[in-house]
Amino acid sequence: MTLAIEGPIVQLALRAPQESLLGYERAPREGTEKQQADKLIEQLRVAESVIQWNAQAQCKASSASVSAPGLHGKAQAGGHVDIEAQYRFECGQVAQLRSAQISLFELSRRISRVQVQVAGPQGQSQSTLRRNRREFQIGK
Repeated sequence: MTLAIEGPIVQLALRAPQESLLGYERAPREGTEKQQADKLIEQLRVAESVIQWNAQAQCKASSASVSAPGLHGKAQAGGHVDIEAQYRFECGQVAQLRSAQISLFELSRRISRVQVQVAGPQGQSQSTLRRNRREFQIGK
């Protein structure tokens, strides 16, 4: 997960192996797998199901897109398949943006850790989040 903060805009890019989210790197089979894949994509399209900002920053999602070529049988070179999502947030009080909490662990029990990289006016930082540590600090 990568965050870029420019003025009141926060861009978030998420890339995860399809296997980490669904348990396989191929197109879903009919029935349960297809339903689970469809549900995951719908959840990923809702930015708030992925990340929540500290309330004081007043950040609201303004756009979200999800790319999952592997769910349509389009494997990448070497057979590895990623699911990618892009989000844009507008923050009414970006100066108050201090922390965020991710919810990816609720979307898939297969996720054990998430690397978060932040670039913003206060510099760059990196955090590794786990099921028992889902919140990270932004800036100092």
